[in-house]
Amino acid sequence: MSGAKSEPIPTGRNGKAAHSDGLATVASVRLPLEPRNVLGCLDAAAAIVANFASEIGLLAAAVLAPSIAIVFTICRFAGGDLRVALVVVYTTVVLLNLVIPSAMTRVLFDGRFDVAPQQRSNAARWWAAAPNAGALAGLALLVIALIESRFFGGARLPNSNGFLIFALIWGGVLAMRSAMLIANRFPMPRQVRRLIPRRIVKSVLDAAVPAMLFFGPTSEWKIAGGILILPALLISVWVSVRSAFATERAAFRSRNPELHNARADALFRGIDSRSESLGRGFVLAGLTMLFTAVLCWTLQWLYSTATGTASFGGAFVEMTQVSDQWLILRGVLADPVVATCFVAAAICAWIVCRIAWYFGYLDTRVRFDCWDLELEIGKELESLGPASSAERRASSRTTAVADTSSNVAT
Repeated sequence: MSGAKSEPIPTGRNGKAAHSDGLATVASVRLPLEPRNVLGCLDAAAAIVANFASEIGLLAAAVLAPSIAIVFTICRFAGGDLRVALVVVYTTVVLLNLVIPSAMTRVLFDGRFDVAPQQRSNAARWWAAAPNAGALAGLALLVIALIESRFFGGARLPNSNGFLIFALIWGGVLAMRSAMLIANRFPMPRQVRRLIPRRIVKSVLDAAVPAMLFFGPTSEWKIAGGILILPALLISVWVSVRSAFATERAAFRSRNPELHNARADALFRGIDSRSESLGRGFVLAGLTMLFTAVLCWTLQWLYSTATGTASFGGAFVEMTQVSDQWLILRGVLADPVVATCFVAAAICAWIVCRIAWYFGYLDTRVRFDCWDLELEIGKELESLGPASSAERRASSRTTAVADTSSNVAT
């Protein structure tokens, strides 16, 4: 790999601040800096998930609670299907795409995934306790609905507008509570928050053509969406490659503007860096879909085993025995339990692969910017003591100025 020593992934919450002056440097990095391929990035992401399981589990629960509540409610009582789950997952991914790089940058320099909970006044505590009470009440109703589906064989109940409105309000309460939790425990720096409008615009534009295909009011809209889906996908990939690691860049600038300066931006505009990002992105996207499918199947099998209802496998076996196979497939896609399992599986798989994508940024800086060598040099200077380190840095700067002066004179 590289000449840098592999340091253990930091564990727990006992990491200290990187520097007293608040500016992070490559020498203060707490993760191993070494070249990694896609599998190496996934391995490092798995180590992060294992070492920060409680913090990442809290973040996953914060986004899964409102997502599952909204998807299950709409699919159960308003005639929704797997398309609703796709919309909710897409919206959640946009949020996590800003939160996870900020949290991983804290791991990189401070050794912790979240921040300490802020102390609240009594009024703020009451304000935070109200969503908790609503969440507990709604959770009880969700459990009752899940148990009830065993007796109805997974069939959708007759529409109940009153319960639908209440359940949607409950989903909104959960979303508000999750937003408060994420803002308190997983804050984003100002440079990352500035990306929110741009991310929203890009996400809306990326979803415009798929929305025509899946939610078009007429067949003409759906046909137009099917025709435009491939060009829209190519344009989206092109824009994504050009803006690859935008959140990581902003997160590093928030710690120290010199960690990602104009020279680093030029590095990521190079053809080698963009081709690496394109290939890594396709591989991680494929692995995300694979992990989602396996985890979704596992969750649905566990639920069907616990409740005695039909599973994916039973439905597909039945499809081979009847003539109207499309009707059975539509029934599977419209099952609220299937949609709920899909949401949980997709978000969990995406969190792991998004952390792996963050390690792809570090891999690019190591291989194209020699961060591992810079880390080794910094450690050698620090081992010589503060005075020797300062003298060597001053000497190197004097030499560089002298060389520049001689070149100008020549």
